Amino acid sequence: MIELAPYDTPDCKPFTHTCHTTSDVCTLEHVRRSLASYLDRAADDAAGGQRRIELTEPGGRAIRHVVVRPQGLCDHQPLVVVGFCGCRYKPTGRRVQEEMAQVDADLVDELSQHTHMLSYSSIEAGDGDWHNLVLMSHGDASAHWRHSARHGWAVASLSPRFYQHIRLHNGRLPQGLMTGDLVLTSTKYYEFGADNCAPWQAVRRWS
Repeated sequence: MIELAPYDTPDCKPFTHTCHTTSDVCTLEHVRRSLASYLDRAADDAAGGQRRIELTEPGGRAIRHVVVRPQGLCDHQPLVVVGFCGCRYKPTGRRVQEEMAQVDADLVDELSQHTHMLSYSSIEAGDGDWHNLVLMSHGDASAHWRHSARHGWAVASLSPRFYQHIRLHNGRLPQGLMTGDLVLTSTKYYEFGADNCAPWQAVRRWS
C-alpha cells in the first residue's frame, strides 16, 4: 500500500485530495451530533437493546442509525471510529444495487454478534451516495467485522462492481460520543478499475 504524506495528492487521484477529508469529517461530525441528540432525547431508554432510527432532515436528506449497545454510547468513554465514504459508479446496474442493498441489510442484522460494536449510521451524501459512521468501544470490533464471511464477500466481490473509489477514515472520539470531536488517525484510499485487477490503494497517517 502506498504511503501518502499529510498533504500529497497523487497525479490522477483527485479523490485523495485533503479537501475531501475536510468535507467527509464535517459530514461524519454531523452524523455524530444527530446520534448524540437522539440518545440525549431517549436517555430514559438507554438500557434497551438494539434499535433502528430513521430520520429525515429539512430538505429531505435521510439519516439512519442502528444503535446496537446504547449504554456504551452514553458513558463518555473513548470510542473507536470508522468512517466509510464511497463514490459509486453512475449509472449503477440494478442487479448490483439490489445485491448491495441485501448485503447491507445482512450486515446490519449481524451487528450485535460483533463484540464492542456500538452503532452503525448512514447519511445521504448526494448523487445516490451514502456515507457511514461506525462507532466501537474497542478496536477489536473492526477485526471481528472483517472476519464476517458476508463482509469479506462484499469487500472482495461487490465493492469493485459498485464503487469507483472509497475513502476509509479511522479515528477516535477521545471524550466519547456526547461531548467530543472526531480525531482522525489515518485514511485509506481504494480506487477500483478493470475487472480482476487489484484496486489502487494508499494510506495517509494523520499526526
